[in-house]
Amino acid sequence: MKNGEKSVFCGVLKTAKLPDRSASNICRCVKLDERKLSGYKTHDAHFMLHYLLPIPIKSFLPDHVAIALIHLCSFFQRLCQKVITLEELDFIEVEIKETINQLERIFPPSFFYIMIHFPIHLANEVRLGGPVQNRWMYSTEREMGTFKSYICNRCYPEGCIAEARVGIYCMNLFSRYWHGAVQTKFNRRARNNDECDPSDAETVSLFSKKGCPLGAMKIDPFILDNKTLSQAHAYLLGNCVLPKKYMLCKEHEKEVNNQSRRSKWSKAKNHCQNFSQWFETRSLQEDVPNLIKQLSRGPNSIAKRYSGYLINEYRFHIRQRDARRKTQNSGVTLFASTTSFASSKDKNATAADLTYYGRIVDIVELDYYSNFKVVLFKCD
Repeated sequence: MKNGEKSVFCGVLKTAKLPDRSASNICRCVKLDERKLSGYKTHDAHFMLHYLLPIPIKSFLPDHVAIALIHLCSFFQRLCQKVITLEELDFIEVEIKETINQLERIFPPSFFYIMIHFPIHLANEVRLGGPVQNRWMYSTEREMGTFKSYICNRCYPEGCIAEARVGIYCMNLFSRYWHGAVQTKFNRRARNNDECDPSDAETVSLFSKKGCPLGAMKIDPFILDNKTLSQAHAYLLGNCVLPKKYMLCKEHEKEVNNQSRRSKWSKAKNHCQNFSQWFETRSLQEDVPNLIKQLSRGPNSIAKRYSGYLINEYRFHIRQRDARRKTQNSGVTLFASTTSFASSKDKNATAADLTYYGRIVDIVELDYYSNFKVVLFKCD
């Protein structure tokens, strides 16, 4: 682990999927040893223009040239976003006119043909036709590629396509009348189906939704160290959905806040660090239900490890598994409601929803002595 990185646990339910920026074909086109690009497609050009091209431009070109080109890349990136407002359209429409004027001061007149002037009208086209995603040609190009694969006799391409489509329509019609035991594309299980194992159906869930591991267990059960075990248990106590646990959490906060002559920062630190130990002691009283008492024991030090997990119809991999793949499924983002302090002397705590980004380094299944099982993501 690099210096400055921290490993923390996050629950599978509150973890959101990051956009897969590696979906472009650009990683397969680059040949570093030969310094060549092969198989370069239109979508790769968009990917280069939106994300990659501004980086070398800023490093190697003069400032007045780099600023104009970066503004041009930013224009296309904002124009192609999924959500765009009319006010933003008015702003980028004015900005692209200024950018074109800056380019006219840099490049010779022979550079400016009709396609260079065309971006001025793109903002108005979005205003009339809606977001760009609804008018992409990528889906049509993919379908045309499928039609080309049907051609067996180049003298009669239309006949080959028509014959292949008739066969596909017939097979689709027949598959609708098979009984349920026969698996077809209409009744088969989805690739990212996150239904849990029937053997775990009776296990009490500490989160509102279960997922399922991806594949078999990676290795034999291993032993967690004390620090990792305490971090995982502390996260679980702060995020499980048991109502009585929430009341005990408020009770501990009230006890900590009643301590006089202490700053808000030290009280918040005390609640965060000592809640697990206080929770274990408080659960020994008779007014606490058995489910809370079982939770207060903490997890078993022997845990399981997986290399993939399915939850919320998303597929997650650990970083080691993604190292040998073209696409990446280890990136996550977490929205956390937390109280922030500027320093230890800060008396005005700020409660806000913060966004954290990271990559999954481990997927661990904790066993609370067969009472419940919990899967957590360990992230950098």
